Amino acid sequence: MTRGRVDSRTFDRMFLGVSITLVAFCVYPWGDVQDHAHWASVRWIPFVTPPIAPIDILANIGLFVPLGAAVSRILGPRVAVGLALGLGLSFAGEAIQIFSHGRIPSTTDIVSNLVGLVAGSLFAQRRASTDIATSRALALLDAASEETDA
Repeated sequence: MTRGRVDSRTFDRMFLGVSITLVAFCVYPWGDVQDHAHWASVRWIPFVTPPIAPIDILANIGLFVPLGAAVSRILGPRVAVGLALGLGLSFAGEAIQIFSHGRIPSTTDIVSNLVGLVAGSLFAQRRASTDIATSRALALLDAASEETDA
């Protein structure tokens, strides 16, 4: 590793850490955790139980896209492991909100989070396959130009 540059594996791990921190920071009910549960406030049926706010759905999807991309960069196409991590983080975030007066735990959020995770993972995998194809094409062009120069 040259000075001032971060290698790919280190960057991927830092990206994953920042993504997890961002999710935790956004879903934790800061300053509003109570010592008793609010089971009546749980929205159990995804996309049916109100309130359903499209902006919240989009925000939850967007929040998990970087996490999906980071997990995919590290694990590659092993989607099940990424889904398990995303489901665990999402479930933990919603579970802690059960103890909050100001937050509404919702299965819609969990589903939206997983959609974001999958979208981020697919984006990263497509990007990686494009990078590989580009590298191979450039190598073939280099080889061809060396043959014509010889």
